[in-house]
Amino acid sequence: QVVGAIRFILMTGWRASEALTLKREFVYADRGEARLPDTKTGFSVRPLAPDVLALLDGLKHVVGSPYYFPGIVDPRQPLSYSTVYDRLTLIRKAAGVKAGSFHVMRHRIVTDIAGAAPNIRTGMSISGHKSTTAFLGYVHADRERAAAVAAQVTAGVAALPRVLPEAKVVKLPKRRRRTG
Repeated sequence: QVVGAIRFILMTGWRASEALTLKREFVYADRGEARLPDTKTGFSVRPLAPDVLALLDGLKHVVGSPYYFPGIVDPRQPLSYSTVYDRLTLIRKAAGVKAGSFHVMRHRIVTDIAGAAPNIRTGMSISGHKSTTAFLGYVHADRERAAAVAAQVTAGVAALPRVLPEAKVVKLPKRRRRTG
């Protein structure tokens, strides 16, 4: 379950606390979503990709535990953050990665979500952000993409008819300055 928890966090970009406390009753596989009653930002509905649902479906169900990632000593409790973080550290060091944490992983995944989402609201839904300001911290301008969008918009304007009807030139009066 430790490796499953790490994979889940990597695949979803969820906060580690949200992943580790995920109860089976919160997942609606038929809808492809999880309904989390209590997150950092309150109630949250998160879409779950088919690969994430397959991961969850493949996890061993521990009898008596409501959690997808049950504790090792007491399965009635969620897997502890320190247990998963210690294993992440071992994996990271074995891979030759000098630094990294669940927060860094979340930041990386949410940055990818922000770059791929068709709009801000979609990205916020996937990542669990309620604040637009917080989510926009993950949105980074990409020069090539910005240039492509600018070219697309400009092409649309440039394609407008260039022939304008005869126009009468009207001289506008000068604006008076406000006083006081």
